[in-house]
Amino acid sequence: AGTHRLWVQTWSAAAGLGAWSAEVNFTLQTAPVTLISPLDDAFTGLNPTLTWAESPGASWYYLWLSRDGEYVLDQWYETPVICLDDVCAVDLTELTPGDHRWWVQAWHVEGCYAEWSDAGAFTVSINLPVVDDVVPSATLAPTTTPDLTPEVTPEATPEAALEATPEAALEASAELTPELTPDLDP
Repeated sequence: AGTHRLWVQTWSAAAGLGAWSAEVNFTLQTAPVTLISPLDDAFTGLNPTLTWAESPGASWYYLWLSRDGEYVLDQWYETPVICLDDVCAVDLTELTPGDHRWWVQAWHVEGCYAEWSDAGAFTVSINLPVVDDVVPSATLAPTTTPDLTPEVTPEATPEAALEATPEAALEASAELTPELTPDLDP
């Protein structure tokens, strides 16, 4: 970070060292990015938005995200795409519930990286609806008594009902079963 001066000198095997170039002064804006939110927050849902203050002169931002100490995401974002009014924002989707930590590093057009930001932390959780015990407010009684009288149709006669007894079914099947006699001849 800060203002720097630079000179360049050439060298070749044939001519040796050349003359020094003119001095070039440049300033590097390498201060770390300042995270805005979430910082040590609990987040309900799976799609948090991470925000940080825009770093003057930054062209790109490198976002690193972990969950419960394991890698989740590392992604580059271009400044004009994610920053508006000095605030940069990235919407994340479908994160797994757990404890997350995140860092951002700016990259400047001069070709230098800023230091990493301090870590931000948040917990992703899903609120499931709470169901109270359901207590009925009244006792329900049947409003009608079922009719157990068999329906009589032209095919349903008392004689047909007698034929449909289990004993009648056994008699009918015995009449249809051929009698088998074993062949005892060798």
